[in-house]
Parts: sequence; structure tokens; C-alpha cells
Amino acid sequence: GSGHKANSRNILPANPWATILGKKDMWVLSISYMFDSYLMFIFIFWLYTYLTDVRGFSLLRGGLFASLPFVCGTIMTPIGGYLCDHFCIRFGALRGRRIEPVACLLFSGFFVFLGAKVGNPYIAIAVLSLSAGFIQSTEGAYWATSADIGRDFSGAAGGMMNMFGNFGGVVSTALVPILVKHFGWLAALGSGTVTATLAALL
Repeated sequence: GSGHKANSRNILPANPWATILGKKDMWVLSISYMFDSYLMFIFIFWLYTYLTDVRGFSLLRGGLFASLPFVCGTIMTPIGGYLCDHFCIRFGALRGRRIEPVACLLFSGFFVFLGAKVGNPYIAIAVLSLSAGFIQSTEGAYWATSADIGRDFSGAAGGMMNMFGNFGGVVSTALVPILVKHFGWLAALGSGTVTATLAALL
């Protein structure tokens, strides 16, 4: 009998979506992640083309340098997660979950625009790599926050947020070549500055 009562206390509603979709914070976080992912997908799908077509790197060197942003991300992402935890301990979860990703989003947006403007191609790839590193450094904060909001339904919350992120990637992948064709690469990369700023504000 006691075992039955203990198990009954752990039974969750069959459909978590009514709970998740009813949380305003979950919608704000997901839309923010959509804008964040827009910039990230520029690096995934269009950086190599930019380096070879605009910056004049050979196919081989372009491939080599296109990997550097993800090397930066490999180093900076765990650092971002550590800083997010540090700020949560020092300032509380609400402020701590905001400080690190907002700073990283603003830095990433600034550096992607600077990378498009700077003349030297080697400085450009260095600056763009920093931008990619900063945008990847937001991942820990986003996923920890989705778990905080979702609580017992953290899987559904993460799925919702990631769906929005993939949607941002789809828009980015389709929109960048259109912007390049009509306005040039500065506008295309600069659109990532706009979305990173919007993500930070959200």
C-alpha cells in the first residue's frame, strides 16, 4: 500500500504540452534561441563560401580556416558554462542565467560585423572565429534555462526550444544567399548582428 502511494505522487500528466506552451518564459527563451541559431547557422553553412569567394582563400586553406570557429567554440563553450554557473551562484539563478549569454550574444554580434568589415583576411577569420566561439558559449545557459522552466517536463521544453533553433537555422540558410545577391556579404553577415542583438534583448 505504501509503495502504491509513493508511486502515485510521481505520476505526471500524460500531455506536458499544455504546461510548456502556457509558460511565457518558454516562448521568450525559444524565440531568443531562434535568433541565436540564425547566427550560428551562418558559420555552419556559409563561412566556407565566404572565405573562398570573398576573402580569396584556396579551397584547401578555406576549409582549414573554416574549422577555426568551431575550434574556438570547443574551447569557449565549457568556459561559458562555467561562467554561467559562477554567476548563478553569485547573483542567483535568474540574473546568473542572463549575464553570460547576453554578454556573449552582444560580443558575437559585434565580432561578426567587425569580421565582415576588416580588410585583412587573416584578421577577419580570427575575429569571425571569436564571434562563433561566443555564440556557441551561450548553449549552456540556454539549455540550463529550458530545464529550469520545464522542470518535470524539461525534455519537452528542450524540444520546443530546439525546434525554434532549427527554424532559425532554416531561415538563415535560405536567407543569407538572397541577402548576398541583393545587398552583399556585409549585409548578410550583418543580419547575424541584428539577430544576436534581438536574442540578447529577449
